[in-house]
Amino acid sequence: LGVRGRHDHLREQDVLARVRVDAIAGNRVAGVGGASQVVVAVDRAGNTASQTLLVTRDTHAPELLVATPAQGACIDATAVDVTGIVNDTRVQAVRVRAAGAVYDAALAPNGQWSVRVPTPVEGDLTLAIEAADVLGHTAVVSRGIRIDRSAPVIDITESGVPFTATYVNRPLTIFVRATDAPESAKVQPAVTTTLDGTPYVAGTPIESEGAHILRVVARDCAGHEATKSLDFTIDRTPPAFEALDPANDARVGTLPSSLQGRVSADATRVESGSVAATPASDGTFILPLTFAEGENALELRATDGAGNVGTLAYRLIVKTGAPPVAILED
Repeated sequence: LGVRGRHDHLREQDVLARVRVDAIAGNRVAGVGGASQVVVAVDRAGNTASQTLLVTRDTHAPELLVATPAQGACIDATAVDVTGIVNDTRVQAVRVRAAGAVYDAALAPNGQWSVRVPTPVEGDLTLAIEAADVLGHTAVVSRGIRIDRSAPVIDITESGVPFTATYVNRPLTIFVRATDAPESAKVQPAVTTTLDGTPYVAGTPIESEGAHILRVVARDCAGHEATKSLDFTIDRTPPAFEALDPANDARVGTLPSSLQGRVSADATRVESGSVAATPASDGTFILPLTFAEGENALELRATDGAGNVGTLAYRLIVKTGAPPVAILED
């Protein structure tokens, strides 16, 4: 450390100067902290003048600690409170940089600081926290967080298209996907899927006939939850004709005006040629068919909600005239 000075009334050669340095070695300030120097000027007449200098050496950046938010935090908010403490008696400012903007933190005498940073856009956000002291030393701490204000979106597909069917006549392989806004998010929602109340692994074939319930729950990092349920039935058994009037292979003496009967209760359509009817909930139906004298051969078709088709070859013989009577002379 060099010490220079000037006497206002004496020539330089008339001034004797000596320097006493307390708490420092030689003419250098060692370490970090404060030291005092007393500069004493003595003229030839014995008059003295002195001045005490406080010398501080600081080669370290501030010690910056960030309390909130935690690294990787997922937050549902339009603003986030960034807080912490800085250990440096000469700290000048703490600032937070986010999305191209700079926010000055409120700094308390004990080193605690805080600032509220707006988060208008969902997605990943990097917070760069910087503390600077009066000598220009800086410390920077980064925090990566995610802003998430939207619930997940659940997609259920089968054969590459959305699955919405309620009745199918084949085994199914169902896939489940949940996405969060934006879809490019590194952390996708956690998905739980059950089939008929038991865990289901997407892509596992579902082959058993009957009614099924698929339930999907998706939960994102901010705690938003979405659910989706599908009720569907696998039915690979064609409907069957259970009763017919007139009966199959019957012979009748009058022309019927229709064919009545009962089919499996899951049938949704009964037809013969261009004539069709919708069965009642108990499977009963009436087909307004036109029969002719003699043999009538028809194909009956019954279709259920899953698309299964049951067929029956139907035959009815109609004889409306009296049999001829011949009287023969013996």
